Amino acid sequence: MFGQALCKSTRPICIYEYTTKQMVRELEEKFILHWNYRGFTKLPEVVKNYGTHIQEIYLKWNRLCSLPCWIGELSNITNLYLHGNQIETLPDEIGEMTQLNTLDLGHNKLKSLPRQIGRLENLQTLILNKNLLRILPYEISQLKNLETLSVCGNQLIALPEWLGSLPCLEELIADRNGLTELPNRLTFAARLSTISVCSNRLQYLPLNGFLSAPYIQFDCNPIINYLSVPVSYQLSRRIQYFRDARDIPAYRCSIGPVHDEDNCGKEFKLNIQLKVEMPDEAVQKISIIKLPRQLVTVHDITENYVPSLWELALRQIYCTRFKHTLEVNHSTQDVIVNRIKQNLQSKSKSSEVIGYMQNLLNNGPASICLSNNCQQPIFTEAWIIVNSNTWTNFLQLSVFCSKKCLREFTELTDVLATNRPWCIV
Repeated sequence: MFGQALCKSTRPICIYEYTTKQMVRELEEKFILHWNYRGFTKLPEVVKNYGTHIQEIYLKWNRLCSLPCWIGELSNITNLYLHGNQIETLPDEIGEMTQLNTLDLGHNKLKSLPRQIGRLENLQTLILNKNLLRILPYEISQLKNLETLSVCGNQLIALPEWLGSLPCLEELIADRNGLTELPNRLTFAARLSTISVCSNRLQYLPLNGFLSAPYIQFDCNPIINYLSVPVSYQLSRRIQYFRDARDIPAYRCSIGPVHDEDNCGKEFKLNIQLKVEMPDEAVQKISIIKLPRQLVTVHDITENYVPSLWELALRQIYCTRFKHTLEVNHSTQDVIVNRIKQNLQSKSKSSEVIGYMQNLLNNGPASICLSNNCQQPIFTEAWIIVNSNTWTNFLQLSVFCSKKCLREFTELTDVLATNRPWCIV
């Protein structure tokens, strides 16, 4: 009896020792660990003692709430998969895993990321789906080799402008967030091939054409009802490959008239609104479109104005220093900005104006003049005409830097013959 009781009391210890031995044996024999669905509540410490040579670890769908500080000692790991755990914070030491190529943190409980994540200089794929993130830390901008960034199912309402400056970024996936617009600088990303922003609250896409002409999937954004001519052209080039209406990258967006009471509410008050009247044989249609917030003045073709000195100054500084590359060199910019500052009487107003100017320059122009003979950057002031899109029922915007360019464009095309009149609401 005593022997049997002793055996029963020691059985759990024997099982634990057996499991640990199995782990050690597996660590010694392998370079890739498949430890998914193991029920781990913490990363076994045997990995620290016997797994410094390990290159890949799959820890999906365990019950990890955190990572140990010694995770940084696993310096040979290139792929770390932590999808489907309960991780709330990451240790700063994760920045020491400089050989990481892939980091999958999807389906956890992360509200923030440590600043040290910017030290992962070899990281190519970062997956942050289904967390609780409200912002992306600036340190991600230091990941110069990042090719894929996936942030689906978070609580993001805006994406940072510096995403467009990541030199290797090819895929940006941000479905099921609360995004209302896309970064303007994203249009200058040189290698971007895929953008997916489905099921957000986007009100418009950038007016600029994208430098790399990426595939843009933006279905289930019901407020979008227009595209700029460059973006429309880039997307229409792909329509020949679509087999079904669901394949069109604007599926379940607004392809008809949108009124200010339709899904828009008070948000319209922050941007310029245009009421577009579209004559139809049967019924007159009216659509409300919302322009990017950088545009603060929009002129009609009948208005005989010249661009303001503020707009001309922004164009001159941008063309002199930035040249559509967004490589910020402050030497010349600071000289011009300081001259403007000296002419302002109020120091507080001066600081505010200079900050606003630098933000506009760093983010890039709201659009580029559609005239082939011009192509001037446009920041805050534009001339716009609106007509029907040729491949969907979306409205199509043509943006110009001056009345002269708009007039020259319309004289060379028949756009005015099909143009829909519009007016500022």
